[in-house]
Amino acid sequence: MHRDQPPHGGVAVSLGEDYTLEFVPDPGEGGIYAYVLDGEMEEFIRIPARSFLATAALGGRILPLEFDAVANPATGETAGHTSCFEARAGWLAKVAPLHVVLGPIEIGGTWFRDIAVDLPGDAGPRSPGPGLLRVVTLSTVLTELATRVGGPAVSVTGLLRPGVDPHTFEPAPADLRKIIDADLILASGLGVESYLNGLAANSGTHARIFEAGSALGGAPLYIEERGRREPDPHWWNSPSATARVTRAIAAEFSALRPSSARDFSARAAAVALGLASLDEWSRAQVSAIPPERRVLVTNHDAFGWFARDYGFVVHPISGLSPDAEPDARELARLSDHIRDEHIRAIFVESSENSGLARTLAGESGAALGGMLYGDGLSPDGDGATYDGMFRHNVRAIVGALTQ
Repeated sequence: MHRDQPPHGGVAVSLGEDYTLEFVPDPGEGGIYAYVLDGEMEEFIRIPARSFLATAALGGRILPLEFDAVANPATGETAGHTSCFEARAGWLAKVAPLHVVLGPIEIGGTWFRDIAVDLPGDAGPRSPGPGLLRVVTLSTVLTELATRVGGPAVSVTGLLRPGVDPHTFEPAPADLRKIIDADLILASGLGVESYLNGLAANSGTHARIFEAGSALGGAPLYIEERGRREPDPHWWNSPSATARVTRAIAAEFSALRPSSARDFSARAAAVALGLASLDEWSRAQVSAIPPERRVLVTNHDAFGWFARDYGFVVHPISGLSPDAEPDARELARLSDHIRDEHIRAIFVESSENSGLARTLAGESGAALGGMLYGDGLSPDGDGATYDGMFRHNVRAIVGALTQ
């Protein structure tokens, strides 16, 4: 067995340094999953096989098994070229120990034969036990909020590291193992985590998934982008929206650990009070900017919630996602608009490439207004906490637009 924990909590068989097979019994559905991984169990390995054969010893009987290729939604793999295989049989619903021997299987041009694995009788999905509430977050802001609201009753694991762009983040197989035993998964929602359903399905977790955007009511902020109406997922750039999410987190925690509900509620109220104070401070700072100067030109459309709260207009260089690169015509139009409207500054975001912003500044005559945190917390500096991140952004914006 590999020295590391397999990503789905199954039984791993090492095939030398390069490859690993992980077997995950699913007795409730009468099946076994098999995953092909690299030697360190950090990445899925796709193979073109449609199926491979095996036998299973069950209580003195030898029974045939066929593992068929199936899609892996966590990675977008299709059944014809996948790392995921499954075997189904009614007798697999029995929880008795199994001894499985695989027939020949080709991985990376090498044939492996007579691979044997013992699957214990107590394998399969595990029910959450008492003790700490186990929470996995998919946002750096949610990591901070969950830690502050949860206190000593909650163990928080953040999959997204500070400084990583949430729009381009792709969970690795190693991340799957972190949510196997989770009680609750906290996601930003509103379309940021396109991988969310696949991540949950392929981990085998039974955790509840809470998308923070659902706490913002039936009418979240929308943005018109290239003729489409899209929800703006950057709710953390509004202290009032973040306060609503904070209270919703406390409610989620309380539903899973009712005995700590009063503590969760009290901590959430303290966080919300701090956010109200931050909002009041921000409004006082922004009041120094004349209304006609409250224009933000940023890398991508991350500041819609901020603009709604404080009376700004946003002109993003790209769309809601930084992947939406503008074409030359769009850039020329934006450059002309900046010049015609005497817009003073263009802001660079911490997690994005500054090249386009610098080019636009050179063409339009606007100054670079400084760096903003648009997509979450940073590993260090002002952006290492929510309060520090937001105050940094307000100071940078006020400083650039009042000069």
